[in-house]
Amino acid sequence: MFAQRISAFVLILCIPSIASAVNFQWLTDSAAQEFTEQDWVVFSDALDSALNQAEDGGIQQWSNEQSGNSGSIEVDNTRQTEHGTCRQVITTNRTTRQLGTSNLTMCLQPDGSWKIDNRIKAE
Repeated sequence: MFAQRISAFVLILCIPSIASAVNFQWLTDSAAQEFTEQDWVVFSDALDSALNQAEDGGIQQWSNEQSGNSGSIEVDNTRQTEHGTCRQVITTNRTTRQLGTSNLTMCLQPDGSWKIDNRIKAE
């Protein structure tokens, strides 16, 4: 599953027009554009951990010693919507050249995965 996510992110990074079509605009001109494949694995693990285990206000750190890139995922709030359980997360990513922060709404899917949902507005 992580390999599929990494492949999708790499493809999106290579083709910006696809990024806007599938709600990954937050990657445009972001520190995440500079992630290595291993960064995506470590980031994805941290994001899954934060979404599935952290309480509201909890922060999950991540770092990749090989690339020098790092970041954090803060779970800002959780709420029930007409789309199911959604969590507002603030991602902060640091690469050797950039620092970027994104505020994302992630909603739990029926298959147990979390997906960005731009229909839900941050509170």
